[in-house]
Amino acid sequence: MNTNFVEPRAVLTISAIYCEGRFEFIFACTSTRAIKVFKVFSELHKSYNATRLYRDLKLRGGFIKNKTLSLLPSETVVRKLKGVWNLSADQGNLGTFYITNVRVVWFAEMAENFNISIPYIQLSNIILRKSSKFGKALVLQTNNFSGNYTLGFRIDPEQVLKEVHQEIKTLYDVFSKKPNFSVKYKSRSSTDTKAAAFKDDVEIVSTSQMEHFDTLTRYYADPGKSTDRKPVYDESLGLAIEETKSNIPTSKLWTVVV
Repeated sequence: MNTNFVEPRAVLTISAIYCEGRFEFIFACTSTRAIKVFKVFSELHKSYNATRLYRDLKLRGGFIKNKTLSLLPSETVVRKLKGVWNLSADQGNLGTFYITNVRVVWFAEMAENFNISIPYIQLSNIILRKSSKFGKALVLQTNNFSGNYTLGFRIDPEQVLKEVHQEIKTLYDVFSKKPNFSVKYKSRSSTDTKAAAFKDDVEIVSTSQMEHFDTLTRYYADPGKSTDRKPVYDESLGLAIEETKSNIPTSKLWTVVV
């Protein structure tokens, strides 16, 4: 047991519910890097909550506006059918049926807030079943996580019913192989941003500038020099001066002025 506890710089608390139990997990870290990690977790959780319709069965939701389905990001409508009966009640309810690449949606014509959204991830069975009261109907059964619902829909004519049944099964198979949970996170520090930062720090030096710097080095102290170089006459100055290193002309010495 380690008793040398250092005060944490970041603490992450996660509260969870599973079946009838409640759980709480606490993670503490003394590293400053943990703050960034915990912040990413918080943003992912917000994205998860904002995209529940991709994963959760929803009754009486606000996803129907003016008798039109409000599409989710990356959601496309595959088929829209009017005059579909929801057989959840004894007398049935007439409404509109949507099939998308993410879910199946139905809402009542008389009251659009009487609706249901069923993501493919919540389906456990898609079958056709015949009843003595309503005839052949499409039956969608959901899994344990969404309450084990059995939902029946009557679609006329029967040929269209069979097409819809096969269509939903196909979309379910496609979704199962490559599910879209829509939980996305985009890092704020991208490669492009880093590349741009490096670009700002780099300066391409031209040939003339290199000559300029080369001339400037002639003014540096010469630690290896033990004796003075012999004097030479400079015509441009009209004076005798110490011979320059590498015999650089004195005219170039004036080009170092910035």
